[in-house]
Amino acid sequence: EEAVAVTIAIKKLTPAHQEVLSDLYFLEDSMLEISNRTKIAEGTIKSRLNRARLYLAEELRLVLEA
Repeated sequence: EEAVAVTIAIKKLTPAHQEVLSDLYFLEDSMLEISNRTKIAEGTIKSRLNRARLYLAEELRLVLEA
């Protein structure tokens, strides 16, 4: 149930947020590596990651409380 909820929540993220999460957690890239590869400022990568984490936390809280 939790794995399904996480998958659904991730699919609701914008492509930019999905990319950061995927690169950081699945590819295990550092924020600097992601920044260098995507040509996006490291601060923007950190911001996207923070927003993605906040969104996922809220989505999962709602799903798991139901």
